[in-house]
Amino acid sequence: MGNRKTQSKGERQLRWEAEVVEYVNTIYRMTKVHGNARANTAPANLRSNIPIIGPVFEPPGYLHLQKRNNSPSIEPGSTYLLAITIVHPFFYPGLGSCPGCGSNNTNWDGWTPTGPREVHGVCREERALGYQLRCKDCKGVNGKDYCFATTSAEFWKNHEHWELPRKFPLADIFSPLTHQKFQGGIPYFFSRSAASRELFNLIIELRPALTSAGISEHICRMFQQNLNTCTILI
Repeated sequence: MGNRKTQSKGERQLRWEAEVVEYVNTIYRMTKVHGNARANTAPANLRSNIPIIGPVFEPPGYLHLQKRNNSPSIEPGSTYLLAITIVHPFFYPGLGSCPGCGSNNTNWDGWTPTGPREVHGVCREERALGYQLRCKDCKGVNGKDYCFATTSAEFWKNHEHWELPRKFPLADIFSPLTHQKFQGGIPYFFSRSAASRELFNLIIELRPALTSAGISEHICRMFQQNLNTCTILI
């Protein structure tokens, strides 16, 4: 947790993210094929009474509290919880190839130990948490990486930006706090920062016509406009 100075250490945020991790662990465990299973073994089906949520997890808003309790305890701190995108093989099963050598002789090996990454968004900051992929062919080769996190720039270095999975096919995610739709998809991860798809697409659209300062000012105005709209709707 202490490897990044900007990493959130708020108890509410960490508790929210821990609940998301527990949910993903549960549905992944119930549907994955055991490592000792025979070849071509079909994965188990998820029970119909278990909802499939994600990969973008938006914190519960005031509407959730109102509908579940006639006298809800409204705490302003819940407004500051950040959405988190889970880059996990449950949601993106096609990520099993080694980004270094392209081999499929790999296995998934737990969550990224450094914790979630900060993701810059258009109207608010976000978070992203990845899973680790280990390559058996690269292991033991001198000076060669064999463990890759799905939220690292190294994992995506051989992918063009248009090749990243764009959207999980189930549904859009609506934020009860900001009254916006999140289209999911994997953020763009760089060595020192990460950007949501919405922010990246906005920069691509505005960059030929504006300077970096102009883009920053444009985003600030968009944020202020959306904030005023949210205040009116709430």
